[in-house]
Amino acid sequence: LLSGRLWVLPQAYVLSSDISDIKRHISLSLTLSGMDDMRIDTVHRKNHTTLTIITRDRPGLFALLAGILATNRIEITSANIFTWYDGTVVDTFRVVPPWKDYNAWHTIENQFRDFLSGKSDLNSRLMKTRALKTGEPDTIPSREESVMSIDNTSSDFFTIIDVRTQKRIGLVHDISKKISDFGYNIHRAFLSRSSDLFSLVYYVVDTGGEKITDEGRKKELLRAVEEAIMMP
Repeated sequence: LLSGRLWVLPQAYVLSSDISDIKRHISLSLTLSGMDDMRIDTVHRKNHTTLTIITRDRPGLFALLAGILATNRIEITSANIFTWYDGTVVDTFRVVPPWKDYNAWHTIENQFRDFLSGKSDLNSRLMKTRALKTGEPDTIPSREESVMSIDNTSSDFFTIIDVRTQKRIGLVHDISKKISDFGYNIHRAFLSRSSDLFSLVYYVVDTGGEKITDEGRKKELLRAVEEAIMMP
């Protein structure tokens, strides 16, 4: 049964995943009952947890998932997202839970459905999360501290958006939402953290599945990403 699903797996996903993880992800994907369904796979290690979310692709999905994790104070230290050829999304986040022995991972599924249905509002939840944050307030990076670029030469199929800036709660959500608001599809993304700096690399296409080549649109997108970075 699993071998019959191998055709849906992109090469990049296969090369970056262990065989045991691929088997679990395929098995979980077979249990999805619809667009609003989700499966969560968690692997706990000494200093972090690997959290994989398996669901069906939709506009703005990565931004939604990053926002849900932020509202739960689950810190993302790295992330790889992949869209299988059948529209299944497998997003793997390396995360640090808000406290030791955290075991409320199942609530993510309920929140996912609540936000999709409109029962809860993600933006208001994120604002409250920031207001309740303990310790030093988030530092809003200056324009000089942030680096953004759009690359159409390194990939044959995707426009690559590269962002490097200081971290804060909700940053990944805010940048991802700006990209999705343009109607662009985030097909793949890689996130890494070094000290207080975030590096986010997005592989995107436009609504027609093509690269973003219009110079005016590229400038608009970079301005929007900058606005997301500077949000309080």
